[in-house]
Formats: sequence, C-alpha cells, structure tokens
Amino acid sequence: MRFREIYENLNQTYSFSSVQFKYDNEIAGEVLRFSSILLKEDDLYYDEDGGCGRENDIHTTILYGIISPSSNKVRSLLNKLTPFEVELGDISFFEQEEYDVMKIEVHSSYLYYINALLKENIDYQTNYPEYIPHCTIAYLKKGIKERLNFDKRYFNGMKQDVFSVEFSSKDGSLEKIKLNG
Repeated sequence: MRFREIYENLNQTYSFSSVQFKYDNEIAGEVLRFSSILLKEDDLYYDEDGGCGRENDIHTTILYGIISPSSNKVRSLLNKLTPFEVELGDISFFEQEEYDVMKIEVHSSYLYYINALLKENIDYQTNYPEYIPHCTIAYLKKGIKERLNFDKRYFNGMKQDVFSVEFSSKDGSLEKIKLNG
C-alpha cells in the first residue's frame, strides 16, 4: 500500500464492524506477487470513491455487518475458541453487476462454525445470507476474467494456522483477539 493510501485510511470509518483474520507474510506475499504479475492496473475496477482495485490487506472475513462498534461480546465468544487451520483452494470469481471479484477459496469447517456462532449471538445485517469463506485478490472490470490465463489451482494446498482474529470496528479501530481455548 502506498504511503498516501495508508495516511488517508488512518481515520476511516465504516458502516459496520467485522471479524476477520490476516494471512502470514508468506501467503500474503504470494497473493500480492501473483496479483501484481497477472493483473495490469487497467484490469482493475475502482468505484466512484476510488475503492476496490487490488486487495492489499490479505485476509478472510468471518463476519461483516456487525452493528456494534464494541468488541466486548465478540471477544467473550471468540477468545474461548481454539486455534485452527485453513487451507487455500482454487481461484474463482464472484460475479457482480459492475465488476467481478477474483478470489481464492478458503477451506475450514471451523470458519463456518465461528461464522454461525457470531450470527447466533451478535446483532448484524448482511446482503449475503450464505457464508462463503474466501480471500479476495482483486476487483476486476467486466470482461477481464475471460482473457486471463492462469492456473486456477495455483494456491491449492497452502495452509495456515490461525491463532488470532481481528475485530475491525466501524469507528476504524482494530483489536486483535487471541484464540485461547
């Protein structure tokens, strides 16, 4: 991420809070390298506010749309859980009306468990009722994915142990929550 982007995002607020985990430097670096080699700047979709484009914060969201800016309830639920492993799968796409999301499928039954636990105990709202764990690579202009030439299994089998998650508050603050169970 460029210095200006970091500076502009320091005091950014959001409509909702979320829970996610970040990838280690090895996997995150490989996702960024893959993206920079495969995708040209002209391939990327940006919204009217300059958002979207290439994902620079390599993560998987567990639940977006949390109403509260406070992490208290989330922390009390999650810090009792045990660390878990995720495995990366195929590269695939979410097709949206204005753009396509290039993503890596993420496999872990524990992610579904955590997502369900949060949904049962936290006030949230979403436009996406089905949880599909993934790691976003980039937002592409329509028509770009059809011309790309890559091995969809490039990330298959890469694994990471997850020892903590982040609560990203809608006020822009981040809190690391260790899985201590």
